[in-house]
Amino acid sequence: MTVQRLSAARTTVVRRIVHAAAVDERPHAENIATVVQRLAVVLEAGVAPGSAWRYLDDDSAAVSSDSVAPVVHAMRRLRRGGSVVPVLLEAAPRTGPAAPLWRAVAAAWQVSETTGAPLAPCLTSIAASLLDVGSTERAVQIALAGPTATSRLVLGLPVVGLFFGALLGFDTLQFLFTTTLGAVCGLAAVVLVLIARRWSNRLVRAVAPRGRAPGLLLDLTIIALASGRSALSAVAAVSTAITDCELESATESAEHSDREAVLVLSKRAGIPASLLLASEAQSYRRIARTAAARNAEKLGTQLLLPLGLCILPAFILLGVVPIVAGILSSSISAL
Repeated sequence: MTVQRLSAARTTVVRRIVHAAAVDERPHAENIATVVQRLAVVLEAGVAPGSAWRYLDDDSAAVSSDSVAPVVHAMRRLRRGGSVVPVLLEAAPRTGPAAPLWRAVAAAWQVSETTGAPLAPCLTSIAASLLDVGSTERAVQIALAGPTATSRLVLGLPVVGLFFGALLGFDTLQFLFTTTLGAVCGLAAVVLVLIARRWSNRLVRAVAPRGRAPGLLLDLTIIALASGRSALSAVAAVSTAITDCELESATESAEHSDREAVLVLSKRAGIPASLLLASEAQSYRRIARTAAARNAEKLGTQLLLPLGLCILPAFILLGVVPIVAGILSSSISAL
């Protein structure tokens, strides 16, 4: 019995490690999309909306991720027959890249409830949109991998300078801690490294995905139109959901004008607006993906600034100045 328990415990630990590694590699949007798609399947099978969350497996890599687990645990405590949207908004993170994505799910849920559109297809639609956002995040992560690793490596150059002086036979640490010039050099080097680190992190954060949801307004309008309501009523329902879920900053202003243009065209031509809106939403996500990848490529060049202005001077202060000071000191002593 003890051996079986140890084996089961080991299996659980290994499974969690594997899941943790998988979650670290997956963007927030993909984890949330996976959960939303599973909810759609469960709802399609006839499970009540408030009970569907209880069918999500904790051993799943997506469900156990940091961006999903707190929300799922909160939703499982929802009382039978209770409203999903308020609890979901309360459980969703307030900040971070996952915050607007969960709020997008809440908005889609609210639009479905308000307009009477089938909930399962609505969640499937928003999950597909989140997967597009996730592919953008993944592309940026891949593009950032090289520059980020280079930045971390370069930040260690000043420490290499200390060992460089020691290998040449100079007591670098004694110079830094026992002389006024050495103390000034050491303090200046530390300040430069801290500046370089903060500067590099800021450059990386500026390029990293922020959890925006390009095309969200258009996707929500498609969901509202699926209920058979008029365009005016659908737009009103979407606007209310956007406001209630605090998603104004997560949508682009150009989407409003494009949506109006599509709805006018649909009315004049007498054709469904959903296909046109879906095409426009895809266009917004393609543009966002291209812009994010381009900015990530530029990061490799931008990171040369903290390298040249901070790291190299710090390397000189810790690796070159002590050597020169030691040579001069030996020369003066010889005289």
